[in-house]
Amino acid sequence: MVILSVLLCLAGLFSFNFNKLKSDAYSTIPAGTIENLYNETDNRFERSNLDSLAIAGGYADFSKMVEAAEGSANAVKTAKNFGTTTVKVGSYSFNGTKYELTWIPAYLSRDDDGDAILTLWLASTTGSNNVSKQEVSWWHDGTYCMVGTTKPYTENGQTFQTVSNAYDASYIRHVMMLGDTNYIKGWGLTTLGGSGSATHITPPSAAELTKFKMFQTSGVLADYIVKPENVQWQMSESSYLNDPGWNGNASYNNKSKFPTNWTKDNIWLPSRTEADTDKLWKLSATQIANTSNVWSRSAKDDPAHHADMFCLNNGAQLYGAENHAVRPAFHLNLSKIAQEYLLVPEQPANSTYTYNGQTQVIDLSNFTNFDISKMYVTKIEKKNPSLGTVAPDLNGAVSDPTMETKVKITDAGTYTITIKSKEYTNGSGQVPYIWFTGSASDRERTFTLVVNKAKLSAPTFGGVSANTKEYTGSEITFTAGNPFTTALTSYPLTAVISKKDGTLASAPPQTDNGGSLDIKVRDAGEYTGTFTIKDSVNYEWSDGGTGTKTASFTVKAKELSISYT
Repeated sequence: MVILSVLLCLAGLFSFNFNKLKSDAYSTIPAGTIENLYNETDNRFERSNLDSLAIAGGYADFSKMVEAAEGSANAVKTAKNFGTTTVKVGSYSFNGTKYELTWIPAYLSRDDDGDAILTLWLASTTGSNNVSKQEVSWWHDGTYCMVGTTKPYTENGQTFQTVSNAYDASYIRHVMMLGDTNYIKGWGLTTLGGSGSATHITPPSAAELTKFKMFQTSGVLADYIVKPENVQWQMSESSYLNDPGWNGNASYNNKSKFPTNWTKDNIWLPSRTEADTDKLWKLSATQIANTSNVWSRSAKDDPAHHADMFCLNNGAQLYGAENHAVRPAFHLNLSKIAQEYLLVPEQPANSTYTYNGQTQVIDLSNFTNFDISKMYVTKIEKKNPSLGTVAPDLNGAVSDPTMETKVKITDAGTYTITIKSKEYTNGSGQVPYIWFTGSASDRERTFTLVVNKAKLSAPTFGGVSANTKEYTGSEITFTAGNPFTTALTSYPLTAVISKKDGTLASAPPQTDNGGSLDIKVRDAGEYTGTFTIKDSVNYEWSDGGTGTKTASFTVKAKELSISYT
């Protein structure tokens, strides 16, 4: 006797039965949903909404969230950390009405390139296809299959013998997620366990499959999506059939029946490994709840393949020809979004500028984060303009002010540079680039440029042979050497000469040689020179101080000799 058992082609997914939770299910989105991250009018992401999302995750702003995720090889935050937060990303139109899509922040981590990614899972669907043709769906083609039946399936030039609960070949993946018709058609039976033949369902037209279009390969969000094949934690999942890392060890199936081309998709159904209650993403039962069971991509090792797709949370087995909720997920590349915002330039740590007595032209395009294609210099001011004699200015050598990157400075000190974001053209016309921090509406930012004071060594009158001389009855010259590294047009110090015994009647004459100072004295005695920096705005001693320094020299009394005859 031959026993014929039939499977649903869509069967084999896990779903959840949350009919008891309809009152608090995410078919009713919690209050306080963050507004759409993507501004379709300006064709860019809204920084204020990105900041709100980051704050919900416990970060000061979006930049801090990106930095944290980029700095950790492991997950930084799960759905539990984001609480009841939901966020809008993308939209679609159906029957003349526009709808925004609301998502649950499920997992903050990083991809194989080190980019910060936030995995978002669709927060809810309706119980019927009343607001799109992608609210609920069959798993496969809407017919049933024979026990153990396989059919050929071709993708990316390879042909596989797959079963009805293989996600790769499924109707739900191709029609609902990707908007194509490359699924297996013709499992062919009318009912589970029946023998009547049936034709596969006719999918909605391309014009009706609009819900996830923004996320598909040609969609406006495609460049901001990371595929599962580039996410190590997802590629290592191995608990269920259709998981990328499943080793094929099963009683009734092997790995060849469950190809994983879906890991190249932008948008995909989650596994029970990820989305079951308190599993990897740490979702709550309420977050998983829906007005109908929720498809997962997880398949059961079943010889019949008629009831081996699992729903989420309670793990109920679903038949492939049943309609259940379609709630896909995707990885949003936060680092890619961050790159579209401007970072305020900074003076490189290894770049120093020092007063040299001349006007210096400094090219700020060499500074960290300075992007000449997105910003330009509008102003330079000294923080304390009363200090110094030469006002800073823009270089002014370019005819187009929006190409200015250089400033002219002379004096030492701290300068405030004002820069302004440029505009670029997108689908909305001319729009300005946005800064990563600070007010999103303010196009100007400031940063500092530090010009160090020149260092002066403590003055000396040379060694013993130079600073000690014998009285001659005439003027004797003592020379204070150059305290600077190069010759100067004017000696940078003033010197007040005193005599130890206090008998100096008048200041001895001094001659400024630029790089040295000559002091002429006549009488014997011990002398002290007290030196003061003339220009303390631009010079300081090598020890960092600006006070006085002293140096001594001596005129020895002439020794008289007496001879006797």
